[in-house]
Amino acid sequence: MKKKFTCIIIGLGSMGNKYISIAKKLNLNILGIYDKNQKKTFEALKNNILKKNILFNNLNKLLTSKPDLAIIATTADSHYEMIKNCAKFNIKKIMVEKPLTNSLSKCKAIEKLSKTKRIKICVNHSYRFSNQYNFLKKILKLKKFGNIVSINLIGGNQGISMNGVHFFDILKFLTQSKAVKVFSNVKIDRNTNPRGKKFKDYEGQVSIINKNGTRGYIDLSSKAGHGETLTCVCKYGVILIDLYTGRMTINYRKEKFRKFSTVYYGKPFISQNMRIKISDTSEITMLNLDKFLKNKDYVKLSESIEITKILISTIEAS
Repeated sequence: MKKKFTCIIIGLGSMGNKYISIAKKLNLNILGIYDKNQKKTFEALKNNILKKNILFNNLNKLLTSKPDLAIIATTADSHYEMIKNCAKFNIKKIMVEKPLTNSLSKCKAIEKLSKTKRIKICVNHSYRFSNQYNFLKKILKLKKFGNIVSINLIGGNQGISMNGVHFFDILKFLTQSKAVKVFSNVKIDRNTNPRGKKFKDYEGQVSIINKNGTRGYIDLSSKAGHGETLTCVCKYGVILIDLYTGRMTINYRKEKFRKFSTVYYGKPFISQNMRIKISDTSEITMLNLDKFLKNKDYVKLSESIEITKILISTIEAS
């Protein structure tokens, strides 16, 4: 008979509540939930129809329950301390929200802690499990498009730290190459952050060059208030996706004209329209967590540290 995993959930904002629902769907035994804001804890209890005995107002008491898995859904500034606290109680599996943390020194400390305490850490950069990006990856392998030149995310004011980090992971996923150079024009967004007034994120533009020469570009300006689109530029064609509606347009040179130089950019072409399924956050987070529980193909700590380095470089390069 398969063992039923036990878990605790720390942080009960939007993602914390999603994790409660995900834990139920994965048939996990929730031993306890905690948020320093007790109002959020009671709301989570009520909204998710949970028993009162899993409500904790003391973090250390929660950690003494010794779960198989701790889920940390707090903000990035608290992740290191939360991971350190879990390590003290010998919790061996930790799922943490992205971004991993807000400094390179904390990245190194988490990495060291993971090795010395033999803790497995999964970070929720989960878009690589989405239908839209897996479908796109298959299309980009088709010969009719040629090699990838650049991948470009253009959209509303989603925050470089909050949502731009997804793109850093997706860029590597689609191009199969690591970032080696980062150029940026970002600044602190003066708008009130959805997470609260004390939190600040960055808005602006980021350009990334990969080891194999492919490029990535983000434009998430505070002047833009809606939408999210992805444009993939290849040697012989272009792919455009509206990441809200799933509408996709592909446009590529007819085969007999592919021998011509790139300067002949207006040769006869084939254009097609289609619609693809856009996976939601809960769906892809559940896939990442399920893979983590099975110790197979989840987003590892080393990968998240790489993404965090790109994020910090983005902020410092501006």
